[in-house]
Amino acid sequence: MKMSDKKSDIRKKIEKQLLKSKNLFGKKNKIFSQDDIFYKNCGLRVDFLDLVTGSQGKLKKVTRYMLNGKDCEPTIEKIKKLGLYHLELGLLLRRSADNGLFQSTKDNKISGEYQRIIYVSPDKKRIESIKKLEEKIFSGEKLSPKDIRDITERIGKLFEYPKCCIRFFAGYISFTTPELNFRLLRESKAFLWQLNNLDGKINLFPHIPCRYDCQKSADFAEKSFELVREQKGEDVAKRMKKYLRSPFLYFKSGRFIRLEGYLRKKVFHCERTYCFEPENIIRKYSKEKKVFLKILRNIKRSGKIIERRKNILVVGKKNETLLELDKFKDWCAYARFI
Repeated sequence: MKMSDKKSDIRKKIEKQLLKSKNLFGKKNKIFSQDDIFYKNCGLRVDFLDLVTGSQGKLKKVTRYMLNGKDCEPTIEKIKKLGLYHLELGLLLRRSADNGLFQSTKDNKISGEYQRIIYVSPDKKRIESIKKLEEKIFSGEKLSPKDIRDITERIGKLFEYPKCCIRFFAGYISFTTPELNFRLLRESKAFLWQLNNLDGKINLFPHIPCRYDCQKSADFAEKSFELVREQKGEDVAKRMKKYLRSPFLYFKSGRFIRLEGYLRKKVFHCERTYCFEPENIIRKYSKEKKVFLKILRNIKRSGKIIERRKNILVVGKKNETLLELDKFKDWCAYARFI
């Protein structure tokens, strides 16, 4: 069986499980892949290559692509036409099903889940330095925690990430991206819409922020957004902003429920929900599915969420409490980006 057929079968099983109850989901609800959600709501993806060569000036000096084999050649052709340097990591990477961290191989004949890493910049020495450092990290070479932290900080500086974000990420290098997002949702006091990276595709900035109210990251994201507005037009920019300001219920595995509706007197009235489940969920989060479905079922029953400082309540038509999200804080975090 081909990998594409296998992924299609996985997606069909997920849809069958999640759509088995008509009363639970109704006609308006649908499971989308990330590409579907992205396409339906915005119709664009922020390409960080545009930020390296953008018409507003070079917002970044370097960017990194993680690509499947079929996407590599068109991207490389675009890079060449722009007159930029590019280098490829000498390893292929994939995420482990056991812990979600990267595994590497030097066998270029392997395809499927393994991806190629390409660095792009007008500065050849910069990408040579990044490539050398990342090969140390991913090659399986035995490094002490201090060495890994030091190398990670050097890579962050070469990518020009904010210092506060570099220090934060270097301290959590063993976490997966969804786990880091979840931790940030729990620890941040405010959620700036420019920093909403929960979808994983519509990002206005290329790094993990130290908080969802990190002003240095938000400043960069705002410049990216202005570039989107200039290149794609006001209508697309408005749709993107609306999407990024949506409330999200986010899970440690990377599952999420995105809510559409309106806020009135600290009560969010949900008119439509979109849910996403990654195709490759690491094994330790297999039990999370029950919590995911329970929360979604109650949101569909009520359509109302009361936002309180200490707890988020899902309430019924008569404002009776159906669910206290605080009871599921080890599994799920709620955020409405402003």
